[in-house]
Amino acid sequence: MSEIDDTAPEERPTAGLGDGAAERALVRLVAGFQQLGTDAQLAATGTGGVLLDRLLAMDLDDSDDATLVEIVAAANRLAACAEALMAQAAGVLSERESMNPLALADVVTDADSGERTAVAAEKACTAPEELAVRLGWTRNQCRDLVRRGRLVSTHLLGTGEELRRGTIDTGRSRAILDSLADVPWQVALAVEDQVLPTAPSRTAGQLRRDVARALIAVDPAEAERRAERRRRCRRVTRPRALPDETAAMTIEGPAADVLALDTALQAAATAAKTCGDQRTVDQLRFDALATIAAEALATGHLGPEHLALPLAHTDGRRPEIHVTVSLAHLLPQSAAAASDAAAGSGEAGAILRMATGPPGTGRAEEANRVEWAGAADEISLEPPWRPPDDPVTDTGPAIDLDAVPHLTGYGPITPMTARALAAGGIWRRLVTDPLSGRLLDLGHTRYRPSTPLADHVRARDQHCVRPGCSAPARECQLDHTRPWDHQEPAAGGSTSPANLGALCHRDHQVKTHGDFQVVQSAPGEFEWTTPTGHRYRRNVDGSTTQLSHGPEIPPC
Repeated sequence: MSEIDDTAPEERPTAGLGDGAAERALVRLVAGFQQLGTDAQLAATGTGGVLLDRLLAMDLDDSDDATLVEIVAAANRLAACAEALMAQAAGVLSERESMNPLALADVVTDADSGERTAVAAEKACTAPEELAVRLGWTRNQCRDLVRRGRLVSTHLLGTGEELRRGTIDTGRSRAILDSLADVPWQVALAVEDQVLPTAPSRTAGQLRRDVARALIAVDPAEAERRAERRRRCRRVTRPRALPDETAAMTIEGPAADVLALDTALQAAATAAKTCGDQRTVDQLRFDALATIAAEALATGHLGPEHLALPLAHTDGRRPEIHVTVSLAHLLPQSAAAASDAAAGSGEAGAILRMATGPPGTGRAEEANRVEWAGAADEISLEPPWRPPDDPVTDTGPAIDLDAVPHLTGYGPITPMTARALAAGGIWRRLVTDPLSGRLLDLGHTRYRPSTPLADHVRARDQHCVRPGCSAPARECQLDHTRPWDHQEPAAGGSTSPANLGALCHRDHQVKTHGDFQVVQSAPGEFEWTTPTGHRYRRNVDGSTTQLSHGPEIPPC
């Protein structure tokens, strides 16, 4: 059922319940629901009038902490339901004859092709203007709403239904719909089938990466064509006014170039902070860019020979950009078979990094990381496969999401881009597993993890291990989940993969001083208990499983 009926069992009509078995089952269901705490009741109530009425009637000041958390979650489900209704209504409106005047369709064309395409048909629809006036929104906001409405009303019905039920919220639904707005409906359906089942346990950012990975896996050839079209649209926007004499600009372009800029700015800021600069990291990043602009205006040309802030760390190590590439994209069949054999024998893989920048050039070092068990000389940069003609048919190859390359700090990239980043590089083998002969578990003899151990943990965790945090692991601190104690080993945790996890500075403080309890139930799997008693598990793949107030209480 879609809502909980709070009417007392004895007041309910009994007509049509047959021999009373259904009535007894209903009584047990309602009695069990009423025995739950208020917070659990809210978590189990579906989107509908009952939930809204109950929320509006609640006294927030008299509610306990756990109930307040569930009030926020319940209101978020209602907002998702309202978003679904709003989008669907906008989609239906856009199909009405009054919103598609023929005279406008005759004069509108696609700006890129100059032809009357689907893009032109969208521009010929006046529903965004109709809604913009009514809602006081911009035309682009209403155009996005109409586009999402058309999707959830046609081939992405599953996403629309999950949004209406509140199983996924507005941010998650937009991560799916906005990413699939411009792809063929067959591909969009195949991608939805891949990502929707796990969408509730993923953040919006994680789900956006899941969709990007599935798009590449479903149709890699078309993904490369879309990437090329987007590369041609690279830009830096003109300034947008913000309050208090500030402004903002947006950079859009190839991920590798944007990440290179980010890496350089972060390295400069980190080096300056190490040297005692009192500015914040964000201020230093901005000032590094502003220095380039100031020098360009002073000299009359853009492109100074050096930045005002150094890029190299004080220890001489240069920052890295990593690309994790599946074996299938880099190795010939013989090497892949050797890798499978090694994996089956229980041998751990090695980490390969490729340095594209020659040492001593002063530029940020770019590196590709490949998790692979095999000899380095077997690597090939030639693709061992060709994209299928129809990747979404039942007769085509199975969709392999794990075979999609991953650019650390960005997300999935096409095989062609991964090979381009790797081409011409110098490969170095850095083994961070038992094959190296180095000790990964340092026990209670050493607090600070060795470099191989730190690399291993960061590669495993990828991001901060607080559920939902997207801070890159390479910028996080390594925390002993169970506090390390050299004097009393029995009371403390060891310096080992099973007791280390990546935590950003803020979440490290929250764990240590904020009454958040963390247990590493398995290497890379972290169970968190918040001060309100809510429990969550951060899985190895970065997804979040609710251990309380969650799916084990069936939504009604």
